[in-house]
Order: sequence, then structure tokens, then C-alpha cells
Amino acid sequence: RFECPHWKKTNIPFNDFGSFIQFEVSHFSAYAGGDYVLNQTAGYYYDLFDDELGTASKTNTVISNSYVQFAKNLTETVSEEWNATWNNGYTGYGKDIAVDSNDRIIIAGISRSCSNCSDDFLIVKYDENGTELWNESIGSVNAGDTDSADGVAVDSNDNIITVGRNNTLWYIVKTYPNGTHIWDATYDGSGSYAKAVDVDSSDNIYVAGTSGAVGAENLTLRKYNSAGTFQCQGDYATPTSRDFGYGTAVD
Repeated sequence: RFECPHWKKTNIPFNDFGSFIQFEVSHFSAYAGGDYVLNQTAGYYYDLFDDELGTASKTNTVISNSYVQFAKNLTETVSEEWNATWNNGYTGYGKDIAVDSNDRIIIAGISRSCSNCSDDFLIVKYDENGTELWNESIGSVNAGDTDSADGVAVDSNDNIITVGRNNTLWYIVKTYPNGTHIWDATYDGSGSYAKAVDVDSSDNIYVAGTSGAVGAENLTLRKYNSAGTFQCQGDYATPTSRDFGYGTAVD
């Protein structure tokens, strides 16, 4: 059960030996129906067998060994529920994934419809059973331009925010759950691209990526409100290095 984080919340002293966890005797007790570790001072205990975190007071049981140890559950049986493939007649691949409140799955990636065609910005949505609901490929006006959807997130209304590149521009598009466009935005950062996106509790949007000329790139973070209005930008650059933004998260 040690893959569950509950027992860690008790702040019980332990030693981690990789394949097993070792508890000090003074923090271990046995009782009918299972064993538990506890922090008597804080009043927390964790039932090792029932996977239960509790706050009731427990009593230590004196045992002869100096330590009590339990093997970690290092393996887990995983069974595939379904799989799905997608291509636009030639090739396509996913680069990021998000899941909405209804367990609908959104994939951001790249689509190419022929061997001589350019890459297009791709969004594909599936239901919880793997049935495709809709897809959209967005390409630049100019032939030969390279487009890519690299990051995707959902807001509190399950609207979808997808970010990437439109040739040499950042490209951000927000759609309703059914794929209808709400707004899109671009940013010209001198040969830049957006790579990741996250949304806060107020549906503000944070996009991480790169801006600047090749060889002198900056890590860039841009904030937009839920209506797509630009709010602020932060850049990080080291004098003699190339800096890239590949991920972002809000707390």
C-alpha cells in the first residue's frame, strides 16, 4: 500500500531502503483487523491494510524487534481499457493530453495530410470510451509553414486551451467543449513558440515557451485572462546560454 501518500501525512519517522519501508518500533502498533503506524503526539495514524488515514488516538504495542518493516508495492496490475489511433491520411502524433471534468480526453499534436504537406496544429477530442468526438487541424496560410500544437489544458467550464506555434508565432486558441472557437491569439517573439499551458482557479491562462532569435532564446511566460486579453510577461535569459520553457503549472 506504500504507493498511497496517506501514511506520509502522519510525519511518522521511517527509513526508506528502496524495496521496503522501515518504521521505528515506538511508532508502530498492532491491533485486531490490521496494523498501523502512528504519530501519537499529532494524533494521526495510518492503517497499513485498510488504507485508511485517521485521527483517533491509538496505543503502542510493545514488540521485541527494534524496527518493523514492510515491502513496498512496487508492481501494479494494469489492464488496457481501450486504445485509439488517429491520422489525417498520412501521419499525425500527439504531444500533450488533458482530461476534463467528464473524463473526456483532449490530445494536442501535429497532423500532416501528405508527404509534401506541412505540419498542422492538431486538436482531437475523445469520450471516456475512446470514441472520437471531433478533431480540428489548423494550418498556416503560407505553404511550407510549420504548425504544431504542443500543450493543452481545460478550464473550470471544460473549455479547451491549446497552445503551440503558427510557423514563427506563438499560437493560443480557446474552444468550447464542442470545438467551436471562442478566441485565438498570437505572439511574435522573433522566431518563438509556445510549449505548455496551465489554467488557474479564476481561468487565467499561463503559457510557457521560448522567444528570441535562434542561438539567443529566452524562456518566456505569458499570462492571459479568460477572454484572451494579454496581462503580463516574464522572461528569463542567461548571457551565454539558450533558455527554453517546456512546462508550466499553477498552485
